[in-house]
Amino acid sequence: TFQYSIYVGLWSISFLETWHRRENELHFLWSTSNLSSIEEPRPMFVGELKTQAETGKQVLDHVSGLRYALKRGVGMAASSMFIILTIASALAAQVVRYLPPDCYTDPESSGFSEDCTVFQAKKFQLLSSVLNLLIIGIYGQLFEHFAMSCTNWENHRTQSEFDNALVAKNFLFQFVNNYFVLFYIAFLREIKDPISGAAHPCEGGNCLPDLQQQLLVVFTGKT
Repeated sequence: TFQYSIYVGLWSISFLETWHRRENELHFLWSTSNLSSIEEPRPMFVGELKTQAETGKQVLDHVSGLRYALKRGVGMAASSMFIILTIASALAAQVVRYLPPDCYTDPESSGFSEDCTVFQAKKFQLLSSVLNLLIIGIYGQLFEHFAMSCTNWENHRTQSEFDNALVAKNFLFQFVNNYFVLFYIAFLREIKDPISGAAHPCEGGNCLPDLQQQLLVVFTGKT
């Protein structure tokens, strides 16, 4: 894995630098080095006509730059609150994983009764994984609608500004929504969770089986 990581790093750098050189060649050959594009306002953009000091032309622009900046700040703050809600829900689903099964007995012995099946011993772990799958699916759909409405409300002037704002919201949320639990199981189990106030170390100090189970349930369910 270490050698492969070095190979991928060198390959990606080489690929990008080679592409930059080719891109510059095409700029020169096609005489597009100084080409610039002027975007027209989006059809849904709400603004007022203003006269440009440089050209004297009237263009549709924001009524107030401060108001536009405040709207963008409010939009990102609302997205952050949604992310915090997602993290709290994911942690709550993880607490279910640590509930003792019905066939759990004395922890000083084997921990489980002799008639305890594998499903009975791991049912709360599976339930936790399924709950996390539901959180990923439901919250993901809700946030997509929220992000679209919020970005429209922010009133971006051009399509590229709108796309950049929408991608920024979705990328950050989807990263947390899809991968927070995996990072939690792999690295944060030793930290006391804020709900139960207890740490939950992996059995035998190995979190890989729990991580595999989580990946299996989530990827199979999403497929």
